[in-house]
Amino acid sequence: MKLSLLILLAIGVAIQAQAPPVPTFPADWSGYTTNQLIQNQGSFIGPNGALCCNEGTNCQVQIQFSAGQSYTDHAGNRTRDDQAPGQAIITLFSDQKEYLVINGKCDSFCPLQGDTMSPGAGIIGDNATYTGKMALPNGTMVDTFTWKEIAFGIITMETSVLYLDLSTNPASPIQEIDDITPFGQHVGTSTGTYGPITWGTPDPKIFAFTGKDSCPQNSNCGQNSFQQSRQVGKRWKTWAKARQGEL
Repeated sequence: MKLSLLILLAIGVAIQAQAPPVPTFPADWSGYTTNQLIQNQGSFIGPNGALCCNEGTNCQVQIQFSAGQSYTDHAGNRTRDDQAPGQAIITLFSDQKEYLVINGKCDSFCPLQGDTMSPGAGIIGDNATYTGKMALPNGTMVDTFTWKEIAFGIITMETSVLYLDLSTNPASPIQEIDDITPFGQHVGTSTGTYGPITWGTPDPKIFAFTGKDSCPQNSNCGQNSFQQSRQVGKRWKTWAKARQGEL
């Protein structure tokens, strides 16, 4: 019995020793990304996996999709998310504003609520742990890392799983799935994908736009396009204020 126990312990130690370290990434990068955000309140999963609502309830299911280039520039304290052709959200943390830019001109802005840039590249959480290998639907084997996004010091806003190709240096992010659960309540799921990434500081011209000084405040800062960008960018203070209707 003791020998069997020692063997099992040795196997466990060997498996643990084989777990790869949490990868690090250059702080600045750009690349093509997609994101599908499904926000649901009061829905349930039907037999075919679809989100369903009972008649006569206040159940809501909303789906928001975006695709385009994403840019992170730590030196400039700014990010940009291209959400559709000609439309982007440029977040200037030094201004504490998110700017909705359409065809190179500021359409409107929303005020940040004290959010700062995510540490590092903002691709993987600082409390991430290795959670094993898995096969994607196309058969590609990936390594997974899981972490919790904590806001206000104590509140778990979401649990994230990142799928990585560790054969490249730096590692190549492929997909991230987030289970969004602020205050312990499941409110949605976010699925993001990464295309090829260019590591390094983006061209400053990417963040240039006209009409900044005369740009009005948006009358609906809680709209899905802003909330999706905040969830992806982990701007949780602003996300929470907007969700509560206080922005």
